[in-house]
Amino acid sequence: MERKILALLALIATSFTFAQFPHTRVYSTFDNLPLTQSDTFNNGADRSGGFTHYGRTFPNTYDTTWGSWSGWALSNRIDATTAGYENQFSAKPGHGVSYTANYVVASGNTFIKLDSAVYISGAYFTNTTYAYYDMKNGSGFSKQFGGVSGNDADYFKLIIKGFLSGSEVSSVDFYLADFRNADNSKDYIIDDWTFVDFNNDGYNDVLVDSISFSYESSDVGQFGMNTPAYFGMDDFNSISDFYADGLDFPTLPE
Repeated sequence: MERKILALLALIATSFTFAQFPHTRVYSTFDNLPLTQSDTFNNGADRSGGFTHYGRTFPNTYDTTWGSWSGWALSNRIDATTAGYENQFSAKPGHGVSYTANYVVASGNTFIKLDSAVYISGAYFTNTTYAYYDMKNGSGFSKQFGGVSGNDADYFKLIIKGFLSGSEVSSVDFYLADFRNADNSKDYIIDDWTFVDFNNDGYNDVLVDSISFSYESSDVGQFGMNTPAYFGMDDFNSISDFYADGLDFPTLPE
């Protein structure tokens, strides 16, 4: 009887292993994407239109006339202290998640397109150094969050929506800064990597084929939002149909 039980358990374990093997959680840490040197970035000035990583497309656009860009930039910038637009490609932590080099920076409303529908867990997010100090100190274009008194109920949030075949299937708000609490000691501006669950429940992944990113801020002027529309992202992960055997990508315990 004992042998039969052990054999049954072995069969179940084997079946589970084979069933799970093709669906490994794949982390886009971006560290195997090339950058020309350390402390640099690629914002699409090469007119590539973006980049693809494990079946996930991160688009960008670049205006050669003005030298402006939007969408996604690959970065390994390390400047966590310099304020201003010239430091727009640095994440406030000065590194990727777990002190890795590469991460991505988003500018403006953007999206990720997946090659096929997959179950998404979430990703790590933070402020850019540029946006962080603009909110902390104010600038010629945006206000100091909290105001002079510290009592202004300011906020800056990232809105993440998942879509499947054109229909919205998930939505989560992540506050990159929040000064709405009556207790000013609880006001904050995100300065480290923070995991955001795309399904907002902590348990279930969400099946999507694209994800959109947009912003909302309390600091709005005549021409729209004054807060710099930027964020950093790393360790984007999902249940993927990529096989683990023979492929060079990072897999981490769930």
